[in-house]
Amino acid sequence: MSDTIPENEDLSSAVIQAQAGAETLTPQEQIKSVDESIDVLTVPDSAPQQILSSLPFDIDTSKWPKVRVKTLRMINFGPHDDVEINFGDYPLHCLVGPNGIGKTTSLAAIQSLFGNFAGYNQERFMAKTLRWVRNFMFLDPSDQPAANFSIQGVFSIDEHNAKPREYTVELSRQGCGFTGSHPGVVRFNLQHYCFMARFDQELHIFQLRRQRWPLFCQLFEAVTGYKVEEDRQELDGQEMSQSSDRKMQKIMAEHVLGFKVHKPRETITQKQCSAGERKIAKSLSTILNRQVQPNIILIDNVTDHVELGRHLPVIEAIEKCFPNSQIIATCHSQPVQRHLPQRDRLIDLRFLHCPEQVRQEPWRYRLFDEVEESLNKIRSLPESTIRSNAEKNALSLKKWLVEEPSRDQASLIQWTSRHLADVAGLFSEDVVLNSFLPRIRLLE
Repeated sequence: MSDTIPENEDLSSAVIQAQAGAETLTPQEQIKSVDESIDVLTVPDSAPQQILSSLPFDIDTSKWPKVRVKTLRMINFGPHDDVEINFGDYPLHCLVGPNGIGKTTSLAAIQSLFGNFAGYNQERFMAKTLRWVRNFMFLDPSDQPAANFSIQGVFSIDEHNAKPREYTVELSRQGCGFTGSHPGVVRFNLQHYCFMARFDQELHIFQLRRQRWPLFCQLFEAVTGYKVEEDRQELDGQEMSQSSDRKMQKIMAEHVLGFKVHKPRETITQKQCSAGERKIAKSLSTILNRQVQPNIILIDNVTDHVELGRHLPVIEAIEKCFPNSQIIATCHSQPVQRHLPQRDRLIDLRFLHCPEQVRQEPWRYRLFDEVEESLNKIRSLPESTIRSNAEKNALSLKKWLVEEPSRDQASLIQWTSRHLADVAGLFSEDVVLNSFLPRIRLLE
């Protein structure tokens, strides 16, 4: 057990618990060090007593090998028939594509390769993993025992004083577990090597280890442009005379439990922030609180709730935050999909279901995305005739780019460029001529 507040508990509940067990102390007793009463917790056991610090301990990982995912193959797994994803040498990759194409499933596959099924018997393992089998809901009950899937991961490992090498781990349902295993220290510390971050839960709760606070401030300001300061919640002298409140003071000394955001026209607390701003704070603090910086960080829906203009800064901040980790994230972000620097970091799962020539010529999907964006502008134009003609051109281009790859590159580039220029001119003119008057005003 630890005196640290779990992430799924509010600060108020911790204060109530502290006050419930309060004891009145004399002034002399108040002078004693807080550490004497709550720095450690003694756990009785048949073995020698274990001392657990109230501050999350830091593990020395300087001699641990570095592990990276090189390739991931999924067979009959979720929506995937037989798919292989190759990850490059970049520290961050983004998986993009429409809903249901298998982005989150791919992260789950990687996480499962760092799972532990040692306590499962064969019947329980088969029942738990049935949901991973492709189209398992349509299987006849008699066919379910024979249903199978396979996840194969090729990992690179860089050990100290040893030549970097690769190894393979495979998880299959019919094999009832793993074929091959992670080596040595990796196998015994799987929970520290791969971390699946879920940032969409309990955005109103904030807790950050104090030594990570300066880095959090830098990253939050880099993403939002707003400076932050700690929102300290002090206890008065009467409350400090209670032993349990001294414990609360210790927790507050070790963690930042709230912050203020200085905006141009106001200063607000963390709980007053928008969902997008709280998502940014949660994204950074969740991983910063880890005892060990994971070798592999998996982040699902990394830009959800975040304003479009901040999508790329969020990606850049997370990459700076964890420079020694391999980060694999998913998102539905148009800015990330269209403008992520170093395009090799983008893994577009739309290529799973496209003609082979399109897969060999990825520029087609990039032009396709630009034409798709032009459609949003076209459909906002008030003049029906102009709107209809421009929309017809856009739909024809989309079809030629992806569904009819026989058309030559030079013609497609010429037609697309002309179309985008025409739409930009029409849209700019419409913005000037048909902008509505704002229906809001500042009252003195």
